[in-house]
Amino acid sequence: MSDEATMMAKRVSSGVFKKWYLYLTASIYAVVCGIRAGQYIYLDLRTADVSIPVVVQALCGLAAIAGIVFFLKPRIGHHGLVVVACAGLYLAARDGNVKAAIFHMMVLAVLSLPAVTLLRSHRGKPAL
Repeated sequence: MSDEATMMAKRVSSGVFKKWYLYLTASIYAVVCGIRAGQYIYLDLRTADVSIPVVVQALCGLAAIAGIVFFLKPRIGHHGLVVVACAGLYLAARDGNVKAAIFHMMVLAVLSLPAVTLLRSHRGKPAL
């Protein structure tokens, strides 16, 4: 691939992550999961008997970190949010929590929009 084509691909791929709906999703994850992670830490320090699984607590903290990273490095933060949403979907499906599974599927649908934009731009169609 030529240098010009490489630069064009980098410009297109970096621009698809700078959408308002992705920033909204990342900010919601950062705020809500950050608050929940703080509550989990408080409960862990206050009482020895916590009924919330460690995996859920860790996932909540990682979701808050991924949301914050999205504002610094959108591509890396986006990938982190996708991983967290997939893990959340897996945990929700494993536990039989239908509402949480639907929530995580909707988040994954929103997070998959940049992939659709990249595919459309590489096929010569206008980006979304």
